[in-house]
Amino acid sequence: ETDSVQRALVDQYRTLKLLHNFSILNYTGFVKIVKKHDKTTPQHKGKYQDSISDTNVCNDSKEVNDLEERMVRVYADWFCDGSVREARAQLLPKRGDGLQMDWSQL
Repeated sequence: ETDSVQRALVDQYRTLKLLHNFSILNYTGFVKIVKKHDKTTPQHKGKYQDSISDTNVCNDSKEVNDLEERMVRVYADWFCDGSVREARAQLLPKRGDGLQMDWSQL
């Protein structure tokens, strides 16, 4: 039963990392689209620049980061004798561990 809980935590953590990466990718794409729009339509130049500020809701992944940190601490307490460094190392994807993730799984 311990192994199944451990694998479930690892799987959940990796899914959170994919979600974080996906949000960064979407934000980057949005920034590029807005810049291209401002460049190609001079009458609206700079009008949409406010939508790509650092405090924009699309760029704020604080909740996902907090959840990742909590999961690392829980994993460290349960399986790594409280060592956060060891927990992070074990939670990272490894080839051949049977928990490979790709974008199609989102």
